[in-house]
Amino acid sequence: MHRAHGRVYVYANSYQATGLPETPPPGLSFLGPRPNPASSEVHLDFALDQAAWVRVTVYDLAGHEVARPIGPEWLSGRVDRTWRPGTLPGGIYYMRAQIGDRSEVRRLIWLGH
Repeated sequence: MHRAHGRVYVYANSYQATGLPETPPPGLSFLGPRPNPASSEVHLDFALDQAAWVRVTVYDLAGHEVARPIGPEWLSGRVDRTWRPGTLPGGIYYMRAQIGDRSEVRRLIWLGH
């Protein structure tokens, strides 16, 4: 049996390659949106043991930016930010959290109103 080692890149209607997320460093993490699926509001949870610049950008499946619920802001500690997507159509979206010099991506299923 041959085992391949290396990286995997995903191209999603973009010219930028995105590698699989690495294990986040201890103390800086985007815990993700909740509830998921969501229908009225979304809580964005972070666990930040040290202060960091944070920005959250929401993209549709075509890769278009549709919202920026956070940022950039200087945040620290346990953060729970409420976001109300309003008139955003129901569907699948990707949330990119930029925390300092790294980023994490989470999927959100938005049911709408």
